[in-house]
Amino acid sequence: MENKSLALPYKLFEVGDCIVVDDQIDTGAKNIRKIAAVFTDEINDQKSKGIFSFLHGTLDNLMKKSNLQFTKDYSLRKSNDPIFFQGQQFEVVLKDQVIGRIGVIHPNVLHNFNWLHPTVMWELDVAPLETAFTNSYK
Repeated sequence: MENKSLALPYKLFEVGDCIVVDDQIDTGAKNIRKIAAVFTDEINDQKSKGIFSFLHGTLDNLMKKSNLQFTKDYSLRKSNDPIFFQGQQFEVVLKDQVIGRIGVIHPNVLHNFNWLHPTVMWELDVAPLETAFTNSYK
Protein backbone atom coordinates (compact mmCIF):
# COMPACT_ATOMS: atom_id res chain seq x y z
CA MET A 1 0.00 0.00 0.00
CA GLU A 2 2.72 2.42 -1.03
CA ASN A 3 0.12 4.74 -2.58
CA LYS A 4 -1.47 5.69 0.76
CA SER A 5 0.27 9.05 0.66
CA LEU A 6 -1.48 10.12 -2.56
CA ALA A 7 -4.31 12.62 -2.33
CA LEU A 8 -7.87 11.34 -1.94
CA PRO A 9 -10.32 10.47 -3.42
CA TYR A 10 -9.35 7.09 -4.86
CA LYS A 11 -11.54 5.77 -7.65
CA LEU A 12 -10.56 2.26 -8.73
CA PHE A 13 -12.13 0.12 -11.45
CA GLU A 14 -11.01 -3.37 -12.38
CA VAL A 15 -12.03 -6.29 -14.58
CA GLY A 16 -10.34 -9.63 -14.05
CA ASP A 17 -10.57 -13.32 -13.33
CA CYS A 18 -11.21 -14.53 -9.78
CA ILE A 19 -10.71 -18.08 -8.57
CA VAL A 20 -13.61 -19.32 -6.45
CA VAL A 21 -14.20 -22.59 -4.63
CA ASP A 22 -16.62 -24.91 -6.43
CA ASP A 23 -17.12 -28.43 -5.06
CA GLN A 24 -19.05 -29.40 -8.21
CA ILE A 25 -15.86 -29.26 -10.30
CA ASP A 26 -13.15 -31.92 -10.11
CA THR A 27 -10.44 -29.32 -9.48
CA GLY A 28 -12.48 -27.83 -6.62
CA ALA A 29 -12.28 -24.32 -8.08
CA LYS A 30 -13.26 -22.30 -11.13
CA ASN A 31 -12.51 -18.93 -12.70
CA ILE A 32 -15.17 -16.22 -12.77
CA ARG A 33 -14.58 -12.94 -14.56
CA LYS A 34 -15.69 -9.99 -12.42
CA ILE A 35 -15.92 -6.25 -12.78
CA ALA A 36 -15.52 -4.11 -9.67
CA ALA A 37 -15.36 -0.53 -8.51
CA VAL A 38 -14.05 0.91 -5.24
CA PHE A 39 -14.33 4.48 -4.03
CA THR A 40 -12.79 5.97 -0.92
CA ASP A 41 -12.64 9.55 0.29
CA GLU A 42 -12.49 11.69 3.37
CA ILE A 43 -15.87 12.62 4.79
CA ASN A 44 -16.56 16.22 5.70
CA ASP A 45 -19.56 18.51 6.03
CA GLN A 46 -18.87 20.31 2.75
CA LYS A 47 -19.57 17.25 0.60
CA SER A 48 -23.15 17.27 -0.60
CA LYS A 49 -23.18 13.73 -1.98
CA GLY A 50 -22.15 10.66 -0.05
CA ILE A 51 -19.67 8.13 -1.31
CA PHE A 52 -22.33 5.40 -1.52
CA SER A 53 -24.45 7.58 -3.81
CA PHE A 54 -21.45 8.23 -6.05
CA LEU A 55 -20.58 4.56 -6.43
CA HIS A 56 -24.23 3.53 -6.82
CA GLY A 57 -24.36 5.99 -9.72
CA THR A 58 -21.44 4.24 -11.43
CA LEU A 59 -23.27 0.91 -11.09
CA ASP A 60 -26.45 2.42 -12.57
CA ASN A 61 -24.43 3.91 -15.42
CA LEU A 62 -22.82 0.55 -16.22
CA MET A 63 -26.23 -1.11 -16.26
CA LYS A 64 -27.70 1.59 -18.52
CA LYS A 65 -24.76 1.23 -20.92
CA SER A 66 -25.50 -2.52 -20.86
CA ASN A 67 -29.06 -1.72 -22.01
CA LEU A 68 -30.54 -2.85 -18.67
CA GLN A 69 -33.20 -0.93 -16.75
CA PHE A 70 -33.52 -0.69 -13.00
CA THR A 71 -36.55 -2.64 -11.64
CA LYS A 72 -37.34 -4.07 -15.10
CA ASP A 73 -34.08 -5.98 -15.64
CA TYR A 74 -32.17 -5.67 -12.38
CA SER A 75 -32.76 -4.66 -8.78
CA LEU A 76 -31.04 -4.28 -5.43
CA ARG A 77 -32.00 -6.57 -2.56
CA LYS A 78 -30.92 -6.15 1.06
CA SER A 79 -28.14 -8.51 2.07
CA ASN A 80 -26.30 -9.61 5.18
CA ASP A 81 -22.59 -9.82 4.36
CA PRO A 82 -20.18 -9.24 7.27
CA ILE A 83 -17.71 -7.27 5.13
CA PHE A 84 -20.30 -4.49 4.79
CA PHE A 85 -22.11 -2.23 7.24
CA GLN A 86 -25.46 -3.67 8.23
CA GLY A 87 -28.24 -1.82 6.40
CA GLN A 88 -25.81 -0.33 3.86
CA GLN A 89 -25.40 -3.32 1.59
CA PHE A 90 -27.31 -4.93 -1.24
CA GLU A 91 -27.18 -7.84 -3.63
CA VAL A 92 -27.38 -6.94 -7.30
CA VAL A 93 -30.08 -9.17 -8.80
CA LEU A 94 -30.41 -9.62 -12.55
CA LYS A 95 -33.47 -11.55 -13.76
CA ASP A 96 -33.82 -13.35 -10.37
CA GLN A 97 -30.09 -14.25 -10.27
CA VAL A 98 -27.67 -12.65 -7.81
CA ILE A 99 -24.79 -11.38 -9.93
CA GLY A 100 -23.02 -9.12 -7.45
CA ARG A 101 -23.07 -6.89 -4.42
CA ILE A 102 -22.67 -3.26 -3.42
CA GLY A 103 -22.08 -1.71 -0.03
CA VAL A 104 -20.15 0.36 2.48
CA ILE A 105 -17.20 -1.67 3.76
CA HIS A 106 -17.28 -2.29 7.52
CA PRO A 107 -14.59 -0.45 9.54
CA ASN A 108 -13.33 -3.77 10.99
CA VAL A 109 -12.49 -4.92 7.47
CA LEU A 110 -10.81 -1.61 6.68
CA HIS A 111 -8.83 -1.85 9.93
CA ASN A 112 -7.44 -5.22 8.79
CA PHE A 113 -5.85 -3.38 5.87
CA ASN A 114 -4.73 -0.40 7.97
CA TRP A 115 -7.14 1.85 6.08
CA LEU A 116 -8.81 4.75 7.87
CA HIS A 117 -11.12 6.21 5.23
CA PRO A 118 -14.73 5.23 4.47
CA THR A 119 -14.85 2.97 1.43
CA VAL A 120 -17.63 1.62 -0.77
CA MET A 121 -17.47 -1.05 -3.44
CA TRP A 122 -19.45 -3.06 -5.89
CA GLU A 123 -18.57 -6.18 -7.84
CA LEU A 124 -20.47 -8.08 -10.53
CA ASP A 125 -20.05 -11.36 -12.36
CA VAL A 126 -19.41 -10.45 -15.98
CA ALA A 127 -20.90 -13.55 -17.70
CA PRO A 128 -24.56 -13.03 -16.70
CA LEU A 129 -24.22 -9.31 -17.39
CA GLU A 130 -22.81 -10.05 -20.84
CA THR A 131 -25.61 -12.54 -21.57
CA ALA A 132 -28.30 -10.07 -20.50
CA PHE A 133 -26.71 -7.36 -22.66
CA THR A 134 -26.59 -9.64 -25.70
CA ASN A 135 -30.18 -10.82 -25.16
CA SER A 136 -31.43 -7.23 -24.83
CA TYR A 137 -30.76 -6.73 -28.55
CA LYS A 138 -32.57 -9.88 -29.76
